[in-house]
Amino acid sequence: MKRLLFGLLLATMVFAQSTIVPQLNPLEVSPNFVVVLLFLWSGLHGTREGLIWAFFIGLLLDVVTVSPLGTNGLALGAVALLAGPAQNRMFRSSVFFSVVLVIFASIAYSLVLYLLRDLRPGMFLVVQALMHAILVPPAYLLIRFLDR
Repeated sequence: MKRLLFGLLLATMVFAQSTIVPQLNPLEVSPNFVVVLLFLWSGLHGTREGLIWAFFIGLLLDVVTVSPLGTNGLALGAVALLAGPAQNRMFRSSVFFSVVLVIFASIAYSLVLYLLRDLRPGMFLVVQALMHAILVPPAYLLIRFLDR
């Protein structure tokens, strides 16, 4: 049941960040809720499950954003792989460790997307990573609630 709820949450976030958030956000850069949620879920449930979620949500994100198929899945795969160190006991006891790791995962996600789309990374990469770091504590509480 918890995986079904998480899948619905991820799908909702894909549609929200593709349609609603860009209209409401006054900044040029928007947070990517899927990256944060996938990182936290992979940290709690393992890299293998995170890679499975990354594949399917990546395909959905590619379809919704009209990106070449596989680009978001590969970038989200990097996020799931970087969540591997977060599986230790420190991750479960402290949110600070997750905040630091999600900054690196966010930068890796953006760099993979830039490489696959043949673009140059900009300064917005750091701003988006900091936005993701701010989202970690409330998302962590949400993931822990879903994990019950």
